[in-house]
Amino acid sequence: MKGRESIVFFLLLLVFSSASPTQGAQKIRLVISMEVNQAVYRQTSFGEPPQIAIWLEKPGENRIRTIWVAKRSGRRWWKGKVECPTALPYWESRHRLESSEYRERRLLKRFIDAISGATPTGGRFSVETEVDFGQIWHYFVEVNLSGDFNPAFPAYLDDGTPDSEMNGQPSLVYKGVIKARPGAVAGAEVIGRSDQWVPVDTLIEDLTGMTTALEIITDLKAHCR
Repeated sequence: MKGRESIVFFLLLLVFSSASPTQGAQKIRLVISMEVNQAVYRQTSFGEPPQIAIWLEKPGENRIRTIWVAKRSGRRWWKGKVECPTALPYWESRHRLESSEYRERRLLKRFIDAISGATPTGGRFSVETEVDFGQIWHYFVEVNLSGDFNPAFPAYLDDGTPDSEMNGQPSLVYKGVIKARPGAVAGAEVIGRSDQWVPVDTLIEDLTGMTTALEIITDLKAHCR
């Protein structure tokens, strides 16, 4: 009996020792990159770089993981304002779910400090994070320029009501899907926009009237290494 148990134990040990790395904790570097179009933001009323947020979501689960956000949006550092709720409203709505895990304000502040940075001023921009081998992630990028008004998204309505946040064309949200394996590459596409006037937690799929906003970032993709 003991001999048979030894054989079974040896076979189980052999199976587990030769298991795929997806069963272990092997990490993959996930890089999300894009081109920031300097010519577009310089033509706005303020000429300032865009606000950008980049995050991951686990399909089928309510797991949100912000990996980068422009410091003005992340830390709420707005010139002469307490907040700009229409800057990156969709990310804000997702981040509220994420930040519920941080029961202490100081821990949330440390988290935001760690993932926020200066808004890219132009050219190639990328951020990196680690994910487990074999995992499937949805990645999202929300981008917005203030003061990029056009006929569809004007500074004033016909009744004289002003765009109090100077939002202009609302934020756009891009989405891509990638499986974490070395060499994997996945592009992204626009899945909707927010609202010019009020913060929203759902996206508007109709992009009618969006013009230069669609040119703020280009060549958006994720790749693993």
